[in-house]
Amino acid sequence: MISQTKLSDRILSQFQPSIAGTLLEFGKYLTSLDVDYLLFMARKSLRLYDLLTTIGLPHVERPVLSDRVLAQSAALLSGKRVALIDDTLILGTSLSKAKSRLITNFRAEVT
Repeated sequence: MISQTKLSDRILSQFQPSIAGTLLEFGKYLTSLDVDYLLFMARKSLRLYDLLTTIGLPHVERPVLSDRVLAQSAALLSGKRVALIDDTLILGTSLSKAKSRLITNFRAEVT
């Protein structure tokens, strides 16, 4: 069985060093967010979170959701603090729509 350190090194070696460092910083940032929910806007970004926990970064201490909750009744987000996490900010269209829906329909506080 491969050790956690070797697994982490093996996975991170697939990225350029600057990107690997940024990924680690991003994972640590997620654990520091003062929100009720983390809402990942794409499966790719949720898979990135899974990868970060696989290499040993701590799991966040709050519920982690996918954007599919927005297609259903998102009442559980009503009045809550929600961090929207996406894998790209080129246009920001998905984030803008999700933020608007959460604020308008559920009075959520969105970061």
